[in-house]
Amino acid sequence: MMPDHSKLPPRSRSALGVALRSLVLLATSAALATAGVPPSTLWVTYYDGRGEPFATDVLSDLAVNSSGEVCATGGSMVDGGAFAAATVFFESDGTERWRHQYLAPESGGNEQGLRVFLDDSGRCRVTGQRSTTSPPSTGPDVLVLEYDAQGNLLWSASHDGTGGFDAGVDVTADAAGNVYVAALSAGDGGDWDILAIKYDAAGNELWARRFDGPAGGEDESAGIAVDADGNVYVAGTAGVLSPFGDDLVVIKYDADGDELWTELIDGGAGGADRAAALALDAAGHPHVAGRLLTLPGAEWHAAIVKLLPDGSHDWTGTADHPAAGIPEDVHGLAIGADGSAYLLATGSDDALTARFEPGGALLWDHLHDGVSIAGEAARPLDVDAAGNAYVAAYDALPGRGYDFLTYRLEAADGALAWEQPFGEGGEEAHDRPMAVVVDSAGNVLVGGAVRPGGSSLETDWAIVKYAGALFADGFEGGDTAAWSATMP
Repeated sequence: MMPDHSKLPPRSRSALGVALRSLVLLATSAALATAGVPPSTLWVTYYDGRGEPFATDVLSDLAVNSSGEVCATGGSMVDGGAFAAATVFFESDGTERWRHQYLAPESGGNEQGLRVFLDDSGRCRVTGQRSTTSPPSTGPDVLVLEYDAQGNLLWSASHDGTGGFDAGVDVTADAAGNVYVAALSAGDGGDWDILAIKYDAAGNELWARRFDGPAGGEDESAGIAVDADGNVYVAGTAGVLSPFGDDLVVIKYDADGDELWTELIDGGAGGADRAAALALDAAGHPHVAGRLLTLPGAEWHAAIVKLLPDGSHDWTGTADHPAAGIPEDVHGLAIGADGSAYLLATGSDDALTARFEPGGALLWDHLHDGVSIAGEAARPLDVDAAGNAYVAAYDALPGRGYDFLTYRLEAADGALAWEQPFGEGGEEAHDRPMAVVVDSAGNVLVGGAVRPGGSSLETDWAIVKYAGALFADGFEGGDTAAWSATMP
């Protein structure tokens, strides 16, 4: 167990300045809302690690549990110019419970959290990258951290695959407290491999499994999930021909890390198919979202492929929109309570969201014009218990640079219910959301990076929470917030 040397108290900052900044942003968000009745803003909170101008803080991901508690992770510039993996925990009312900045004791200086998993007990599991421990430096290693509900670092672990670049890209945990990580890992020849790692509840590595595709080329992890029986699913992109021949791939391991099956999914045109995300439905059936090159015409399509637990193919659903042009990429996947599957893709400066019924039929698609999705966004799509979809995009507004743009699509037909901008003013502001999550009460949380005061030289975290109902604490949606919380 690593000693917890780097747990930091919140740094002081002008309370008046932060409060005024929150009020301005809340009022601006209400004034700019344009579609339907926008939700009430419950709170806004910030993370400014050093509390100094020109410092960089990057939010990568956030997660919420059934109590509405929030855990967010990313990177934070610390003294000496080093970059720490930063994790912050918030109560459901926006109050900060704890924060932690992790620097590797042996060679601290380049750590970052990339994905986070939060369970109902308040335990946060973070994966990302950390400085390599073996000279000469050959790139980062996989980083895994586990915190209890009070912010104590219970354990940290790292994994150096073959001495090259390694980074955790997804993390989950099972009911017994075992932790599972999907990683991007350089293989013996320097090309990427798909890496899956299992740790026990104390942080001991139980097994690590590497997948190198048929072509021995570039293979990239997209996600990891575990079912109720402890079987582990890993999805990604597999190189099958060199060059430009890729398939989607799903691999199933049992609880001991023995490979049960590997399924390669080809769009049919022999092109560069690409996986984006993995999710299991309530029955434990794996869904993988990605981009497929299909016949006739060798055209790209945004797609979801559903497999059965034995690896057999259930259905493939594709979504396109004539106005969007060729889908440039797929960014998100979510599974509804009824088993419906949702995907998020981008076209020509558009965002395409589609809902597929549990049997694979396309129920609706929605094209949102003039918005973009951050290419590195961890969770730009989520769905509530009623099947309404939420997207975190960003939009360029005159005189304001880029703002967060959160919007909701109705479950029945994909109609736009509301959209809500949020961000800093100024032409140089470049505010980009990285994650949207819906809590059990239907409230919507959006987190990302903002440029305070429109500065192009500093980046802070921002998290905003919108009410799930149109009315909250007596305030109509779009009015000033019932209350807000801030942090230095």
